[in-house]
Amino acid sequence: MAAASVVFSFTELSEKLGQPSEFIHAPVPGYREFLRKSTNLAFEKLKPHEPVWRNNWGIGPDGEMDKPIYGSTSTLDHRTMTNVTVDDIKRKYLKVEYETLSRFDKTGYLLFTVKSHADPMTCLEHVPSTAAACLARSIRGMSKNMHKYKGIENEETCSAVLEYLDGIVAKDASA
Repeated sequence: MAAASVVFSFTELSEKLGQPSEFIHAPVPGYREFLRKSTNLAFEKLKPHEPVWRNNWGIGPDGEMDKPIYGSTSTLDHRTMTNVTVDDIKRKYLKVEYETLSRFDKTGYLLFTVKSHADPMTCLEHVPSTAAACLARSIRGMSKNMHKYKGIENEETCSAVLEYLDGIVAKDASA
């Protein structure tokens, strides 16, 4: 990272300046073993005028945009959920990041942008149930370490999140 301006995404920006992507992504479970090579290859192959995008999500305790859910120990403490119920999940917020990556034509530098959104988890009850189904599928496909990284600290909490999401899908299917 040569330069950055960050709002509503991650913390400790000064620690990340001058560091390679491996350092920046170090907290992500499995990054070194499973994602590093493909990420670096994607960065190398990125051509000017051919941006790519991805999204990222997390469940946070509130909708405050100035409280990042990734990055440091304090952000982990902020987002960690233990032994919560379905009713507790309904009071949480779904934070979604839309991320783009572009290569500058003249310099070859990469530009990474993040647009963050935060909505109450209950917003999933008012959109097509495919959103809840997709989120549930994502959670089911994660390792326990990734669950913890996302703030889903234990099996009871994971079960409550999945019960809530599956309930949205079931309600829609029966309608």
